Amino acid sequence: MEISGKTERKASPTGAAIDIAIRLGVLAVLVAWCFQILRPFVSLIVWGIIIAVALYPVYQKLNAKLGDRRKLTAAIMTLSALLIIIIPGVQLAVSSVDSLKTLNTKLVNGDFNAPPPLEGVGNLPFIGGFISFGFLGLFIGAVILSVGYKLLEVWLHEDTQSLPVVEASGPAD
Repeated sequence: MEISGKTERKASPTGAAIDIAIRLGVLAVLVAWCFQILRPFVSLIVWGIIIAVALYPVYQKLNAKLGDRRKLTAAIMTLSALLIIIIPGVQLAVSSVDSLKTLNTKLVNGDFNAPPPLEGVGNLPFIGGFISFGFLGLFIGAVILSVGYKLLEVWLHEDTQSLPVVEASGPAD
């Protein structure tokens, strides 16, 4: 029976199941994409929650001492957290630059007992490592260069007489 020009449609159980399956599939794809986007930030979010829970009692005490001024308390906590995070990083960067200057001075003056091929490259391992790996690359580049040079040196000066001789076995003629 038609009511005001509209026809009644009865939904079959199969059609409803297909509709639900499609909706669940689309929802699963959206959840997977969201997880892919947020995956790099999961560890940061977890650490943020840990720090927030750990510092909440400090926030409450400071808020009580400041007369229940929540915005001022939050500003003080934020600035102190930034200082705690930034100051060690600045000190590490300054000390690393000083160490690199000292190493460079030793390389240039000849006080550093490096092999001649390594003395000639100067700051290249530091620069290449920094470009490739970022801040840690300042150290990684030098380590890769020195370990590689040592392996090459051992390989070139290897005692070939102490190695066992293996004869090739082929078809007998």
